[in-house]
Amino acid sequence: MPPKQPPLLGLATLSRAGKKWEREKAADLASTFGQVNPEAIIGNQKRIKDGLPEYDAVSLEMILPDIKPHQFIIEPEYEVPTQFILEYNLKRFIARFGLKFARIRPDIIQALGPGTHSKYITSSGTVK
Repeated sequence: MPPKQPPLLGLATLSRAGKKWEREKAADLASTFGQVNPEAIIGNQKRIKDGLPEYDAVSLEMILPDIKPHQFIIEPEYEVPTQFILEYNLKRFIARFGLKFARIRPDIIQALGPGTHSKYITSSGTVK
């Protein structure tokens, strides 16, 4: 009989590693930009775990009006935009199968000033 194999890397292990990486990046941003601008990091810090900050979701809709260029939003959360649902013709799946969407939560969003880039992506996914 062949020797017992070590357990394969599981989803829980990947999730823990991803969360740790998120906390490391948030700590890097805070140490790099937070000393120059204490308002550089926007987020709902809940505790320190293993010496790294941990954040809960923050509603992007609620904080967006007050965001300034060069701020980093940690764990922002928002609804799937209606334009996305329309563009990809998902209403039929919502009606037929009861499809539901979870709120979107990227790890970090960096706010940039107007005109920072000559191209942008519209809500329909078109590059302009």
